[in-house]
This record gives sequence, structure tokens and C-alpha cells, in this order.
Amino acid sequence: ELVEQRIINEWDGIYWFKNLYYKDLIYQDILINLAKKYHQNAATLFDTVFKDSLSSTHPDDLPLLRSYANHLHKAMDYRKSFKLNLKLGHWAIKLGAYSMAYNCLKHAQEAGKLIGYDVESDAIFGNVNFIENLLGHHEQAYREHKKLSEVFIKRNDRTNYSIALLYFGVSAVSCEKYEEGLNAIRGFLDSAPPHFSEDLLLRTRIFLAQIAVCSGQFDRALKVVVEAIPTAKDDGR
Repeated sequence: ELVEQRIINEWDGIYWFKNLYYKDLIYQDILINLAKKYHQNAATLFDTVFKDSLSSTHPDDLPLLRSYANHLHKAMDYRKSFKLNLKLGHWAIKLGAYSMAYNCLKHAQEAGKLIGYDVESDAIFGNVNFIENLLGHHEQAYREHKKLSEVFIKRNDRTNYSIALLYFGVSAVSCEKYEEGLNAIRGFLDSAPPHFSEDLLLRTRIFLAQIAVCSGQFDRALKVVVEAIPTAKDDGR
């Protein structure tokens, strides 16, 4: 068939590609299909041999489940990949396994897009940006949190907008954009819904005061501390 389409030349039982570009394309296609088949077989193996472990919530089984999720994703079973990677990402965050959480949530994002899930405007994926900041990817986290805060304000989603503002402020400070960080965190405090815990708000005020001191804005820092004193007294601190 390839000879008939003049992609391959043939002479006396010897075949060669007329163009190296065709060769690379065909080899790539063959490798992708082989890889997909391999990962499908591996995922099937997990479904049978490790069936009992796939519903486990024990930390020791997290690497096994991560391997299963990886095979699902590379086998292009994106619905299962989305569901499992999302679950594992949040589980890994709770365990402090941030690198694994980041990889799982990035795979969940990718799979979600491919199955038509609106990942760009979902608050759960703010965790990806938060982890990026923890892992030192400050500029990327800064850009993504800024984008998320803009999405939530357009949707009039007050709760998620406030959280995105806080994360954006932390990312901005990590990028040494102190004024932008101060304004974002101040915006979080001003827009935080009533159900947010007093402990979170108090810690945020203390953090805001520390940033103000670091940027030489001592009057601003003093004002924030004065705001925090009543809450701290009520908590017996």
C-alpha cells in the first residue's frame, strides 16, 4: 500500500522511504499505537491482578494507584484517568506528597479538557497553581492564579474569587511583587465570606503585616496588626 502511494520505493525486494519526513511520521504513528496498546494491557493487568488494591485508601498503596492512573492516561482512557488522577491528587496533597499531587492534577486537567470538562474555571484546579508555588514554580503559579481570579470575578463566585485572590497574593509575594501581593491579600480579607474561619483570617492578617514590614511599609503593617488584635484576644492568643 505504501509503495502504491509512492511513499516507499521498492526494487528487487528492497524497500526504502522516498522521504525521511514520511519515515518519521510513520514510525511515530507505529510507536504511538504500540505504546497505547502496551498501556491498555498494563491497565487491564491492574484491573485483574491488583483489583482489591484499587479501592484502597492506605498511603502505602498510593504509588500503585499512581502507576495505574498513569497507564490509564497513556492508554488514552481519559474518563477513568480524569476521575482517578483527581482523587489521587487531593489525597497526595493531604499526605504532603506535593510533587505527586502536582503530576496527578496536571494529568486530571489534561484528561478533563479532552472529555469536555471545564477545567479552566473549576476551583479544584487552583490546587495545581498552589502546588506550583510550593515547588518553586512561582511565575507560573502567579500567572495561573491571576487568570483564575479573573474567571471567578466574572462568574460572580465570591468564595472561590476570595481564595484565588489569597493564592494570587502569595504567588505575587514569592515573585517579589510585594505591592501586588499586598493588594491581593488585602482584597481577600475585604471580600472573604462570613463562613471563612477566624483562624485563617487572623493568620492572613499576620502574613500581610509581615509582607508590609519586608517592603518597608511600617505604618501599613502597624495598621494590620491593630486590626488583628481583637481577634487574637478573643482566641486567647
